[in-house]
Amino acid sequence: MSKKTDLFEQQISDCASNSNNLPNTLPRWMIDLGITPNSHIISSEKIGSKDRKNKTDILIKLENSNPIKISAKLSSADYFGNWYGHTRFIEEFGIDTFNRLSIAITNWANEWITKPQASPFVGVSICFGKRSGETAIPFLDIFSPNDIISIVRGYGEECDSTANCMYISNTSPSTIDELINNLRPINHESIIEATGEFMIACRPINPMTEGSNRGKNVYTRFIPFRPLEELTTLTTTEELHNCGSFYTVEPNKLNHNHILNDLQSKYNIIVPRKKD
Repeated sequence: MSKKTDLFEQQISDCASNSNNLPNTLPRWMIDLGITPNSHIISSEKIGSKDRKNKTDILIKLENSNPIKISAKLSSADYFGNWYGHTRFIEEFGIDTFNRLSIAITNWANEWITKPQASPFVGVSICFGKRSGETAIPFLDIFSPNDIISIVRGYGEECDSTANCMYISNTSPSTIDELINNLRPINHESIIEATGEFMIACRPINPMTEGSNRGKNVYTRFIPFRPLEELTTLTTTEELHNCGSFYTVEPNKLNHNHILNDLQSKYNIIVPRKKD
């Protein structure tokens, strides 16, 4: 989490902590969630970073009322679902959807590696949210509309980690009234308003320029046609394209570093890595 995002969430939480009660009037959709007008605010806590499954960033507990569970996003933030790993993906969407996505990402990678603007890569990771241009695949090509809701609010049973509203702005609220007025329900209309068309963001990682992102799980992998006769360093997409292709993967937590290790040990190919 960036310092800017961390401060943004803390300021939202503090705004509620510094207030005694909710306003006397709430939007209809909040009342439908069981949130009671004028409820006493028991506590407000920033919980998003405590668990990777948390979609609730700020949890506001209320007296004699259901809590307010906020998914907070800066307006400039691109993603609701960032860096989905295999385990999380299978838990949420299942193996059939994983296999469909791996096929789509593999087809995309085999096309992208031929583009002059593509940097060298051996795998592709994914995020969900805003994306444009040739590195975006329409979300609904693979998923259902309800899956968008799952990504934004969280999946599974109703609990503190599943959000029930969104706060999307580049400014934090200064009063409880401003906070409530800026909250939005988690539904298709609000998500489209926030992101435009919901997309699958293809994230090819250039090993020579990226460090920690090489540890992200991949949904396609580069495999050479055959081992090279001697240890060879490849540094361009053209060199990679000439000696191999991309293939689908199993949900086994494969990441970019694993692929780079295999290329060297099994195929005599070195793709240089940025030093951490």
